[in-house]
Amino acid sequence: MNTNDMRKRNNELDKKLTFENKTAMTDMVVYLRVSNISNKQVEEIRRDLLVMVLEAQDRGDDISSVIGDDYKSFCNQIIENTIPKTMSEKIFESIYILISALYILMTIQITVSSSTRHIITNLINHKKGDLSIPIDLGFVVSTLVILFGSYFIVTYIGKKAFEVPSKRILFGVFGIIFFSFVGSYELSNIILFKVNLLLLISVIIILFGTNKLFISKRI
Repeated sequence: MNTNDMRKRNNELDKKLTFENKTAMTDMVVYLRVSNISNKQVEEIRRDLLVMVLEAQDRGDDISSVIGDDYKSFCNQIIENTIPKTMSEKIFESIYILISALYILMTIQITVSSSTRHIITNLINHKKGDLSIPIDLGFVVSTLVILFGSYFIVTYIGKKAFEVPSKRILFGVFGIIFFSFVGSYELSNIILFKVNLLLLISVIIILFGTNKLFISKRI
């Protein structure tokens, strides 16, 4: 069974948890996901925990009766006794995240670009025109801010899963949105190059297909 199938089954088991148990389980899974163990191992650990917690739940007990009150120490013990990610797994995961982010951001760029609207208008009116979409410095800057900002926020939330205040999370998300908007707006007049719309759509389709292939092949 691959990781994606395991995740789906675990999600179904997760729905059976009480609110308190689900909250604690979510914190632990988030903490484990940003550690140095593979996604497959996380899902295997999650499955075992879900089974134990659901059995305790049937007896009328909560999650603390299974793992104790110190969830962070419990997770650290698991991490210490688990084989860390290999270099190939780290590279694979990084490429997957990069591809996912790029095709989403490129799709947004096409959608909001005034050039796209102009091209569509010409096509509707059967007019010939330039099919190029300008790639400006603002898009590049905002893409980099979103990529790196999102990575650090997700990592921070995971590492601080048992203690991070919600205000810090909201501040981080707001910071990414704000700086992305400012970067995109202030630098949008600096055109780096132009790309044919059909070529750009083809690249997005390829990235999307590659993303789905990665998901199906993840073990």
